[in-house]
Amino acid sequence: MLKKIIQIFAAPFQRFGRDEQASLSIEALILTPVFFGLLLTMFTLFDVFRARSMSLKANYAVSDLLSRETNPVDATYLDGLFGIYQYLSPRGTSSWMRVTVVQCVDDCRDNDNRDLQTYWSYATGNSPALGTGKLNQYYLNVIPIISSGEYVIMVETILEYQAPFDTIDWSGVGDRTLTDVVVTRPRFAPKLDWDGTVGNDGIVDIEGDIPA
Repeated sequence: MLKKIIQIFAAPFQRFGRDEQASLSIEALILTPVFFGLLLTMFTLFDVFRARSMSLKANYAVSDLLSRETNPVDATYLDGLFGIYQYLSPRGTSSWMRVTVVQCVDDCRDNDNRDLQTYWSYATGNSPALGTGKLNQYYLNVIPIISSGEYVIMVETILEYQAPFDTIDWSGVGDRTLTDVVVTRPRFAPKLDWDGTVGNDGIVDIEGDIPA
């Protein structure tokens, strides 16, 4: 009895499986949006990975240039490096850059309790410089273990990525912020010095007046 009931319910599906009649235009109408959505998804995923790779490589280029400097730098020089970063980054996206020279002054081998200090910091545009307080609060796990008194150069870049199909988001990848942080040691000098007047223009005072 149960077998007969199952056969009755399965009969329409069996007939549908054996039916070879079809309409090409109807199938195309059904599948075209699917293929179009897959195409947009693949394009968007490729574009976001391309933007991510370009932004990181541009950051490495700026970091490498700074690590080779033996002379003090100023705002004009760093703004020029930011122009290089923008040239190497994806077009049509807003971005900013912050360069911070960091020194370890105490408990340098203890990553959780070490005392890092901002030697100087400069950010492009209206972005804030990085003070010692926020450096120790948010960047302890970013700065690698360094010796007492050693200086490193931290370059942060922020790029506002805009998805190519933000109005019809087939892929689920929308606009996002791409953040890269690269830390390098000076190659030919003990530290990278600042050249110029320090004050309230986004540059942390290297004479000790360091904001939190």
